[in-house]
Amino acid sequence: MTHIPTITDLSTAFCDLEHQLSAEIGFRLFSVLLVDLPDMVRIHSSNLEAYPLGGRKQMGPTPWGTHVITRGEPWLGQTLEELRNAFSDYDLIADLGCGCCLNIPVRDHGQTIGTLNLLDAQGRYGTDHLHRAIKFGDPCVPLLKTAGKLWKIASNHRETLYE
Repeated sequence: MTHIPTITDLSTAFCDLEHQLSAEIGFRLFSVLLVDLPDMVRIHSSNLEAYPLGGRKQMGPTPWGTHVITRGEPWLGQTLEELRNAFSDYDLIADLGCGCCLNIPVRDHGQTIGTLNLLDAQGRYGTDHLHRAIKFGDPCVPLLKTAGKLWKIASNHRETLYE
């Protein structure tokens, strides 16, 4: 019989990924966003209080969106000013002590389906960190595809789930 992934399976896999990235690169905040244009939807967060699951960010029609989502290129923001130019929630990012960011696109058949996002203190990341983080993108394709399917099912049935 084929195993059908559950939310618990996905949560465990995202936590495992979080631990791997913590050991390899380090971060103050880690999140996984799923492309749901024109938005991105948060499907994992290392800080659920500040960045709860299901939170949405409009990122598609922005220079960052063109770079990361459309072109599928990783992004390194090394200063709070760079983050301010990319993210509308830069104040919260700064309040968490973050001023540097790595965004790694997760791509399936040439299309960005999500991003891995690591944030830390200003100046903490350099190109070496970016290159080390990139290798985590491709192995996440099956995980994000499964999460995307479950998210769409949940979104389509949201009204009936809470009745």
